[in-house]
Amino acid sequence: MQITFEDGKRANVDTKLNIKKLMLINRDFNTDEVVTVSFNQNGGQDINLITAIKATYVAYRQANMNDYISWETFLDTWNQNQTDALKIYAELLSGQSKQGDFQKSFKTTKKHQGASSSRN
Repeated sequence: MQITFEDGKRANVDTKLNIKKLMLINRDFNTDEVVTVSFNQNGGQDINLITAIKATYVAYRQANMNDYISWETFLDTWNQNQTDALKIYAELLSGQSKQGDFQKSFKTTKKHQGASSSRN
């Protein structure tokens, strides 16, 4: 997926959540709000547009770890598309676009734990 800036330039985004990259990005941009999931009283998830825009920046940074613009410049130059921001945020949290190695290994570990606990 790509996003478009006001000058017409396009940039890739990576919606496969990568914990190592997230920690590196967190050094100069607080990513905590992006990966914190909260639920409302009815058990549904509240989606905040500002958080979705921050998630878009995280996805942008994950795809552009060495050559990127600052958060402030991103806000000034990105054609803020709410639909894309919400889609990117959902993909980051759900892993639906591409399943990351972390998610695959977690599922494999859970399968192995289930198999070993059934043997006992």
